[in-house]
Amino acid sequence: MFSTLQFVFFLSCKDPSKKLLEAESLHQKGEIKEAIRAYNETIAENHSLSSVKQANEQLQNIYIDYSKKLENSHPETALQISLTIESRWPGSEASLEAKTRRERIEKIKKAEQAQRQSDKSACETARNSNTRSAWKNYSEKFPVGTCIREARDKLNRTPPSSEQRIKFQSLLNQCKSFQAECLRLEGRYTTIVAKKEISYMTSVLHAFIKSLVEKTTQNRNDLESHLKELHASQIDVQELQEIFLNECPPCESAHQNLADIEGCQQAIKLNTAESWKNYKQSFPNGGCLK
Repeated sequence: MFSTLQFVFFLSCKDPSKKLLEAESLHQKGEIKEAIRAYNETIAENHSLSSVKQANEQLQNIYIDYSKKLENSHPETALQISLTIESRWPGSEASLEAKTRRERIEKIKKAEQAQRQSDKSACETARNSNTRSAWKNYSEKFPVGTCIREARDKLNRTPPSSEQRIKFQSLLNQCKSFQAECLRLEGRYTTIVAKKEISYMTSVLHAFIKSLVEKTTQNRNDLESHLKELHASQIDVQELQEIFLNECPPCESAHQNLADIEGCQQAIKLNTAESWKNYKQSFPNGGCLK
């Protein structure tokens, strides 16, 4: 009779299991997913020691091959495979190779993250400055950066010509004259309301303010259209845009006072409790209530 040791030795030396043969056949056919399943079943079912050893070796080879193939094209997947190898077969040659690959991928990943952060910061700096030199500096440092298209767009634009600037300045001067008129009519509105000259407010003053609102609206539309046309023609309008925003703010008081006066006109026309209630709700400090 065999001793226990002899029996174990016998099991370890007997022919490979059918499951291992199946796994190897699938492996040779290139059916890797099914081969991995069969190799794992060989190990799980604890076939002969030699079969288990061979199954483990083949699995390590498969995992190593795939992590090697995917390292450049799909580094994250290769990283996960390498971690699996290190965890499942610690101390093996496959584990040492997997560790080297993992560390290499992690080093590259860390460098790429630093590069992306640097790119992002440089892009934000260029956007905040929004000057030609800032975008030129960005494009030189990050020729394939996330904001390179924006940088090229800025750098490919040319400054406005003298003729284009003259047209812009003419429209801007009109805007400034309207700003002066806006302040004058704002003061006039305050005076008329204080004197409770509602009839004058809803007729003469209304006409002046309405005319101003129409003129300022048209002027701002003309300025915006001019800037859009220049931008569409690859002209750098950043400077002109900033001048427009800083020196030609909308005449808010004229719009507000016009709405108040027209609300008052409607209340007077209807002259009902409901119409005056609506006016008061819309304009709690309206000129017709003071």
